[in-house]
Amino acid sequence: MVSADVRVDLGPLEELASGKALRRALKIGINRAARPVKAAVKSEASSIQRYGYLAKSIRIKAIVYESGNAVAVIGPTRKYQGRKGKFTRGPRKGESRVFIPANYAHLVEKGTAHARPHPFLKPALNSTLTQYLEAVKDEIRKEVERVSSRKA
Repeated sequence: MVSADVRVDLGPLEELASGKALRRALKIGINRAARPVKAAVKSEASSIQRYGYLAKSIRIKAIVYESGNAVAVIGPTRKYQGRKGKFTRGPRKGESRVFIPANYAHLVEKGTAHARPHPFLKPALNSTLTQYLEAVKDEIRKEVERVSSRKA
């Protein structure tokens, strides 16, 4: 697990806290700020050759908890499935081979007893961390200002 922590004071925006407007603003702001990190993760993952499915499956999911904590999860989604080739033997003969990168991404990142690690998440975060931290603050501020001006 790779993580970065940003603290933003939303105290002056208590009028937005009662509704879903603040949660939505946080979600949109974090999602926009995470785009450069997603691009860096995709470029790192594209060097890993397994039909390119790992890079294609990278997504951003922004989550805002009831406590006010907001998280951007960047990584392979479980919904993505790549199909390549067919089974030639066994009970599934003739069926398409399905690759779900979320099932093996952690093995690629950390390695196994038989395969060396090919990290793609940690180097991408390290290269874009300061840019991400600044972007989170700016994007959340912009989105909250837009929502508050709409409410006024």
